[in-house]
Amino acid sequence: MKTTYKNKTFNSLFLINSLIFHISIGALFIAIKFEKQFAIEILDIFSTFTIIPFSLLFIINLISKVKKKIIIAYIFILLYLAFKILFDFILENPFRETLYLLIINIALLFIASLSIISIGFSLNNKIGYIISALFTWLLACLIYLFIN
Repeated sequence: MKTTYKNKTFNSLFLINSLIFHISIGALFIAIKFEKQFAIEILDIFSTFTIIPFSLLFIINLISKVKKKIIIAYIFILLYLAFKILFDFILENPFRETLYLLIINIALLFIASLSIISIGFSLNNKIGYIISALFTWLLACLIYLFIN
């Protein structure tokens, strides 16, 4: 079984999508901190639309019969994005204001981010380190959100 589907185009798509995912969610935390509603909505849309390339990459990897750990990692990423779509756009529930939903959201975000890092390292060490740096950015933004 292959580790991942290795193709420069798809690796680039994964890296760009991961950049958009992490940067937009980190910036979303900052926008929430400063209560910038327009920025929150735009960044929410940016981060949520990453479900399309992640779904495409998931299907390609599924067809290519890669290792199960990669498929499971994609499932975790898509699960987080489905949670986000459900509560942000379908139910229009302000889940960031409800503590238990916020905790679930952050836990799913961490699982999705660690899954992205795992896939990144399986593609290429350089991609893995870039995504790890983005995860550090995301953590810093989350800490900044909760600092008074």
